[in-house]
Amino acid sequence: MKSPLPYVGGKWTCLPHIEPRLPLKSQKFVEPFGGGANIILYRKRANIEIYNDIDNQVFNFFHVVKFLPHSFNVRLDLLNHCSPQNFKMLTEIVYGNPNYDDYLKLELESAEKLFEGEQLEIVKRELDEKFRFSNVDKAVAYLLLKKMSYASNGKTYMPTKVNAETVKIEVQRTSARLLDIALENRDFRKVLKSHDGKDAFFYIDPPYFGTERMYTNIFGLIDHEDLFKILGSLEGKFLLSYNDCEFIRKMAKKYGFYIYAYERPNSIALKYDKDNKFPEILVANYDMDEMMYQNTKQISMLI
Repeated sequence: MKSPLPYVGGKWTCLPHIEPRLPLKSQKFVEPFGGGANIILYRKRANIEIYNDIDNQVFNFFHVVKFLPHSFNVRLDLLNHCSPQNFKMLTEIVYGNPNYDDYLKLELESAEKLFEGEQLEIVKRELDEKFRFSNVDKAVAYLLLKKMSYASNGKTYMPTKVNAETVKIEVQRTSARLLDIALENRDFRKVLKSHDGKDAFFYIDPPYFGTERMYTNIFGLIDHEDLFKILGSLEGKFLLSYNDCEFIRKMAKKYGFYIYAYERPNSIALKYDKDNKFPEILVANYDMDEMMYQNTKQISMLI
């Protein structure tokens, strides 16, 4: 199942490299950097599944899709309009507008001069709803921002017609799948430490080294170093995605991890250069070739 959320650094195009190197079965499967959730939604279900992302908007999107899919789809029809003006409004729904508090205050003061009693209370409630968007509104707006922006960055408007009916189907399917997945909104350090164990498997997809500015939450050098330090002491197994660069290879070598290098299409440059490739690596605390062999062996026994 493909995630309904376009996401910077999403792993859908990397699945041919990642999926064969994951264990066929897991007692506990954890994603500390869940992002667009393409891996956990695609792979075979584990007994315990945990999705985590520290970004509040990403977490809110999946939380709403899981528990309020029908409300999501109703609001989608109301907010799905492709224009620069609507893109600006969607941005304000998700991230707020510093003027809204002033607007609300001015409108309330005006309403108190024009209405009284029960009618005034009705107007106050309507104004509060108008200027205070729900989590459902924010989830829908966040999805549309991703779909209507360049490289799904949610910031640069790119005219894009969103097929609402397709999105609704994807949301319903994703909602059903998420019922078996626990959603968390915590720092990756807490997630790794609290869910570690001999039966745990972690798929880890952090902000890539040198590209951290593309994400909402700050992720610096100390965070990359902390991540490798924790991975070096894990009891469970992990598979880690990163960009192929000298710093990451040095860190992987320092802790004695396995490395597999590959290239994927560069989605950002693909429009201008179809042959443009982006070098990536997978890092693990187990032999990935042996994992592939065991997976193939298990599959052949079932045929």
